[in-house]
Amino acid sequence: ELTFNEDESAFECYTWFAFESGADPETETPIATGTTNSPNAILIDGLSPASTYDVYVQSNCFNNEESELSESVTFSTEVCEEEEKCTYTFLLEDSAGNGWNGASMQVFQNGILVETIGENFSTGSESSVTVSLCADVTTELIWNNAGIAASEVGISIINPFNEEIYNSAGTSISPSNTIFDFVSSCTPPVCEEPINVEVIDIFQTQATLNWEEVDNTQLTFNW
Repeated sequence: ELTFNEDESAFECYTWFAFESGADPETETPIATGTTNSPNAILIDGLSPASTYDVYVQSNCFNNEESELSESVTFSTEVCEEEEKCTYTFLLEDSAGNGWNGASMQVFQNGILVETIGENFSTGSESSVTVSLCADVTTELIWNNAGIAASEVGISIINPFNEEIYNSAGTSISPSNTIFDFVSSCTPPVCEEPINVEVIDIFQTQATLNWEEVDNTQLTFNW
């Protein structure tokens, strides 16, 4: 919905225009436009999911005079419906135990900003943030703000099935770069991998291998 402040000189009405983001409003055709007598709650219809738009409003005054276009307002539509999302957990880590010191990262889906994380991580060694992501969409984690102690920053990502899909430990990550990209999934795997794999009772010629099965559907295990 589009709202704006009323212009007292707009005797007749207002005209609004919606363009694809970056389009020149003076030369290109809007994807949607309309007129209204009220500046409140104008519904812009016919938009595409996961798309970014620029909106302008123009006053129509006495004697068919028209104002200049307003400054643009940029917005992005949702990537998917709420029921098509699932929850990913981002575990923020700090080696000095004093938070991220102003660092932050951003989660994008199809190039649309979904969430900025880390801005409120100001103390401690760990902080978890949950983010609702659309299924089957290219997802990027970008380090947008280095803060003042970038070398202390670490992060891991846990999918909805409690599987760690990324951990920055042992890797080289740096600000202003894509840290990790993946295709999100909200569908449980048909055959889940064992967890808590460990080797115990190690001797010269033998050792014991243990693990936990996630459910009781496995017929056999390969090792």
